[in-house]
Amino acid sequence: MLDLHDKLVRGRLFKAVKTSREAWRPFCRTAKELIRDHVGSWYQEKPHGARYKTLVNFINQTARIYTVALAANNPRVKVTTENPDQWPFARRFQVGLNKLISDMQLHTTFRAIVLDAFFCIGCGVVQMRDTDGTRFHGLLESEEDVWLDPGEPWVNRVPRDHLILDMAVRELSKMRYCGHIYRADFQKVMDEPGYDKAAKKLLSPTSKNQISDAEFAQEIATGGAVDDDELKPMIWLMDLWIAENRSVATFALDVDAPPLIERDWTGSQGGPYKFLGLGLVPDNLVPISPAANLKGLHDLANRNYRKMERQADAQRTVNVYPPGEEEDAIRYRDAKDGDWVRGRNPKDIAQVKIGGVDPGLQAFQMIVAEQFNTLAGNVRAMGGLGQQAATLGQEEIIQESVSRIEADMHLAVMGLPAKSAPISAS
Repeated sequence: MLDLHDKLVRGRLFKAVKTSREAWRPFCRTAKELIRDHVGSWYQEKPHGARYKTLVNFINQTARIYTVALAANNPRVKVTTENPDQWPFARRFQVGLNKLISDMQLHTTFRAIVLDAFFCIGCGVVQMRDTDGTRFHGLLESEEDVWLDPGEPWVNRVPRDHLILDMAVRELSKMRYCGHIYRADFQKVMDEPGYDKAAKKLLSPTSKNQISDAEFAQEIATGGAVDDDELKPMIWLMDLWIAENRSVATFALDVDAPPLIERDWTGSQGGPYKFLGLGLVPDNLVPISPAANLKGLHDLANRNYRKMERQADAQRTVNVYPPGEEEDAIRYRDAKDGDWVRGRNPKDIAQVKIGGVDPGLQAFQMIVAEQFNTLAGNVRAMGGLGQQAATLGQEEIIQESVSRIEADMHLAVMGLPAKSAPISAS
């Protein structure tokens, strides 16, 4: 057990967290660049959107198809029992669970987490509203969650930029600690009866800019971090899952103080943080994202399109005539359709086409687009964007292959077999 009130133990923990946060920042910067490609070049003024003009946004289309395919609807549960006497309870329990999932709009959270995983890694935090009425583990930062009843479960997406991962380990399941940072209302923190009074005496409001060199994706829309948009004094807090203690501790970020509160975790062995990756990397904690694999082809395709756009803009059709034929050229120019006009030698006056899109570049671009579709897992078929084969039999084979790819990703999203396992009521 780690004694979080021991200054030496706490110092080692904070040093490890700081080192891991610094190791995590390059991944956040890469993900931010991928998200800039996702929003394209007209989402915001430069330099907040894509760095270069985006004519065909392959990244955006693929992200939408993945999100709809993997998290289009609320998940549903089936509760079963082998005891006939418990069938009515199992049925009521099933209806109640599915209603709770619907009320939580779980599909909205799942879609956001899947979208995060498309760019890097997705994370959700699972917790229960405390029955003693205290706010805990994120409710301070999320004003929309204040309606939660005591004892009601909830799932929140954790922004990738706010994540804290134990970067020293090789697998997500081996992390000794993990968590996230968030902004909290300073006065609510001070008024919170469940928080340690001695720790609260060491606190003061903090600026957004307390986190130096941060690469928040939110800045794509809002620009740099400023404190003027906050209506109340705020403070950075940090929630940490301590695997050895099987607890979640809340600290003030970058303040050498005991935890404001430490709560025992009674849920699954892995703790309250659930992670989603769509491309595992052996012996590395952070997965490789689909967007990172597709960015090269996305950039190449748009360079080709920009070049073809310039070629198309440069295309001209001009009328030429030989010296001394000016009068004939003027008569031809001004003549209406069907008119009879005099000309010495009409064959000397002709139209000349200049420039235009290079056919070889067009053919190459078709190869690039097809390669992107293949590397993305045949997103045209996955998204229902048109027939992919000449015959019904071939089309069924393609759809079957796509279904296997989707099933593999569904496995990662749901953490269950391809066919959801029922809950057994005993």
